[in-house]
Amino acid sequence: MFDQIVEDIKNLKIQSAMNIAKRGLEALWERSEELKTSGFKVESLEPAVEMLKETRPTEPALRNVLRLFMKKINHDLSNNEAVYHEIMTMIEASSKKIQEYGSNLIEDGMIVFTHCHSSYVVNTIIEAKLQGKKFEVYNTETRPKFQGRITAQEIAQNGIKVHHMVDSAAYHVLKKADIFFFGADAINSYGNVFNKVGTKMFSEIATKYNVKTFCMTSSLKFDTETIFGVNEKIEERSAHEVWDTQDPNITIYNPAFDEVEKEFIDAIVSEHGVLSPESFVSTVKEQYA
Repeated sequence: MFDQIVEDIKNLKIQSAMNIAKRGLEALWERSEELKTSGFKVESLEPAVEMLKETRPTEPALRNVLRLFMKKINHDLSNNEAVYHEIMTMIEASSKKIQEYGSNLIEDGMIVFTHCHSSYVVNTIIEAKLQGKKFEVYNTETRPKFQGRITAQEIAQNGIKVHHMVDSAAYHVLKKADIFFFGADAINSYGNVFNKVGTKMFSEIATKYNVKTFCMTSSLKFDTETIFGVNEKIEERSAHEVWDTQDPNITIYNPAFDEVEKEFIDAIVSEHGVLSPESFVSTVKEQYA
């Protein structure tokens, strides 16, 4: 199980930052069970922690849940299962708060624009539908891995009308939208959000046309290392995702993320509420302290 999850995270079979974090936590718990049965000490878990971190070095949520697990078991593998369920329960409770706060931002007749796939965004939109609100969703296919198709399918399956488009067609509808929802892979100490490439461009267009922009995320996405001056990495993925060309004169550039500056974000919606990027950072710093 551990090796399979590691491989699936590396190969992008497991996507979405929180899904990666939850499956990474599951893998670490599975490994801790193996070690406990064999009579090993907690220190033997450290290689597994490092291996999981390296699967996606640009995912602070993964690092944070692994760190939290290690802190809570406190050198004692006997309570590993209780700690695992405690953290998973915390993640689910946070998710419910986020979709509650986010759904309150959606009103009847609105056009909601979204990019890529975020479980928080999808659950928020579904929650608004369950509240009886009538609205439409516009979303991008999100090249090159087409995560937007997952978003479209999940929303449509819940009876919500979705207009799906290629990324480069987004301008035509984004300027007519009421709100732009997107997720986050990381948030740094300045309040800037790192999300799927394209998010920055769409956020700037939204700002130009007075479309409210909201980042839906858990505080687990906050990268504590950036407090100490560490820069968030922009992962560049395999060229084969874009085009499997053999032409030596063609170089493929395939960055995975954008850094969206806080001035293009109206609020970050987390389990702490609907906060400005600056207030979100202040609140989460206290939480991690």
